[in-house]
Amino acid sequence: MQVYVANGTLQPRQINYRVIEGRDFRTLHISEGQQSKFPEDFSPEQIEALIPQIEQAGGVQVEDIPHILPFGIVYSVGKKPIPSDALDAARVQDEEARQKVADKKLEQEGLTAFHGAREKIRKQGGNPDKLIATTTQIEQLRDTDREEVLPKGGVDSKVTVSRKVSGGPVQRSNAK
Repeated sequence: MQVYVANGTLQPRQINYRVIEGRDFRTLHISEGQQSKFPEDFSPEQIEALIPQIEQAGGVQVEDIPHILPFGIVYSVGKKPIPSDALDAARVQDEEARQKVADKKLEQEGLTAFHGAREKIRKQGGNPDKLIATTTQIEQLRDTDREEVLPKGGVDSKVTVSRKVSGGPVQRSNAK
């Protein structure tokens, strides 16, 4: 039987594996967004030994794409290659899984920084309860269809900052 492995990530992957009879490791290279077929035609016993090796490298069966982990790969046992729509679904799932990990890490780092600032204020004899957590929201105001020339070595941007002074009106300042 044939075994196919698809890489829905944006980076090349490889799987190091060993067949039952062999002593040496073999390597299967899988380009980003592509699939590869193992060069051997495996027996059922060999496939039974190969599947855990693929799963250890982050592989999930085609039917389990919704459970893919970041930088995961998809495998299929049989005579047919993995369909392109399954490869696209794996790519989307991979991106979503990586984004969830990035969001969680960013949130943890933000909380660490906030608690670090509270501790610093406490050590300096201040009242850490007066430290206010805020959020930043970025909005795209408009698209331009024309090509704009940016200043040398940087990005030309206009930032509008709003803050509400306790009980008073919203104050705005523009920076360029």
